[in-house]
Amino acid sequence: MLTNQGFKLLITLFILSIVSSTVSVNQPLTLSIFVVTFFALVYFYFAVEDIRRVRANDFGFSRKLSKTLPKAGEKFEVVVNVVNLAGRKLRVMVLDNVGSLNVVSGSSVAEGYLGHGEAIAVRYVLLAGERGLYRLGPVSVRVSDDYGLVCRYITLEEEYRLVVASAGSEKPRLSDAVKKVEPTLFTGSGSSYQQGVDDVFRELTLYEEGQPLKSIDWRRTARENGEIYVRKYDKLNLLKVLFLVDCSRANQLGKPSILDSSLSAVSAAALSMLEKGDVVSVATVGSSKPELHSAYGMKDYEGLVKFLSAVSPGKSYDLFEYVKELGAYHVVFMVGRFVGVDGPTLRKVFEHFRRGGGILFTLIPMTDEKNRIETALNELEKQRAESLKQYCSYVYAVKQNELLPHLIHLHKTMRMTA
Repeated sequence: MLTNQGFKLLITLFILSIVSSTVSVNQPLTLSIFVVTFFALVYFYFAVEDIRRVRANDFGFSRKLSKTLPKAGEKFEVVVNVVNLAGRKLRVMVLDNVGSLNVVSGSSVAEGYLGHGEAIAVRYVLLAGERGLYRLGPVSVRVSDDYGLVCRYITLEEEYRLVVASAGSEKPRLSDAVKKVEPTLFTGSGSSYQQGVDDVFRELTLYEEGQPLKSIDWRRTARENGEIYVRKYDKLNLLKVLFLVDCSRANQLGKPSILDSSLSAVSAAALSMLEKGDVVSVATVGSSKPELHSAYGMKDYEGLVKFLSAVSPGKSYDLFEYVKELGAYHVVFMVGRFVGVDGPTLRKVFEHFRRGGGILFTLIPMTDEKNRIETALNELEKQRAESLKQYCSYVYAVKQNELLPHLIHLHKTMRMTA
């Protein structure tokens, strides 16, 4: 195809040919213009045929991100490298599509002459927007002739799907676990007061490569001659935890929204629970595509974060009809406003999980009081929480920035009584 420069040249030659043969007739000038036009058309033809022989496999391609799972509001660098493998020198322009992401510095376009085996890099910094699923690419290479008159675009990859996680998707602080919250009726202690509520000493064994250093028994190791011993523990009270997250449009209040705050808290709490060895499942009720995602260990955490990052608000739902399809769990956390759930429905949900040996906690997030409307809304949420307690005891109206401490505290309490 013709570039803008080539198209302008061709139009100019045709206009000159018409003018010189009709308006101002000058045979030598007309003949010379015709000759130039003819040779330009011939050049265009052979240049197009030459570029047409270039294929996608004549280029090597790689894309590197400084952070594969960036968080909302976080900057990260993208580097795209394209290598010429065509066996001849080419004039190329590399273009990367950034979609709805914002380029903070650098450029997503690079141009130059590449000999065989030479590479060109596109380097730029992006700012991750709100939580969600974004697309980078596809990367296109524009191959043109030496004069930039004709070109061809070659696509080197499919779209790269980038997941931007919630800003709160990080490990909870120790203070979150001991933060004072509303008292519960649960008491008790774990099996080992030295190692924690979930571990009981089993045996001493020789150290093997890959075992954590914190498990080394330094006293026994000091008594041995060059042998390193580690302490092994059994985890006795592992829990199956379910998060029921209300993703309906009623949770889009606030800035950040209640939905984003809920997903951030669930993501961070899930990390703490998985580190303890628990199994964590998240059900997104009221989302555009309600799903159930389970994580059975730390290796599944990244997949869980990606799942939560792609959640978008949907339509109304029947909560009890949804939970009837779920299995048994030890602990269930309902997180969200659940504006369509009344007392009798909440009681039926509680009884459903109780029959499976589980207990239900309901956490209703409240927005930060930035105006009178939000203050009035929070008062209504507190009253609604009190009325729901008549049907299910463990209902809490919680500020959206205090969701994580409450979840960590309740989880710690349940592990101590497991």
